[in-house]
Amino acid sequence: MALGACRRTDQPAQRRIGARRGHLGVRLRDVPPQLGELVVGVGDPAPDLAPALWTFTGEARAAYRDAVALDDATWVRACGWALAPSLTGIGHYRHTFPRMAEHGRRMVQAAVGELLGTGAS
Repeated sequence: MALGACRRTDQPAQRRIGARRGHLGVRLRDVPPQLGELVVGVGDPAPDLAPALWTFTGEARAAYRDAVALDDATWVRACGWALAPSLTGIGHYRHTFPRMAEHGRRMVQAAVGELLGTGAS
């Protein structure tokens, strides 16, 4: 699978981010059989960085960003990838799973903070 192909994002972010041989990275999951060859972001590492925004805050997020050493444009796209499910989740989970809706609100604040350069957690 090509670097940047994002498959199956229904696992907790903590399970998708890990360290291997001293390198931080995002683990890719298998696509469920019913989705066949569906992949998004092929060749673009930005979708794989989105879980870092969901998982890390403050200095840990900055350390992760430094460790992956990608350009600013890739980080901006990663913020976009993190924003999309967060924005839709706020309304979707508002009444049925308020903690998830609150997580979405915090993620929107964090991603917008990253985009504005304030690094808000």
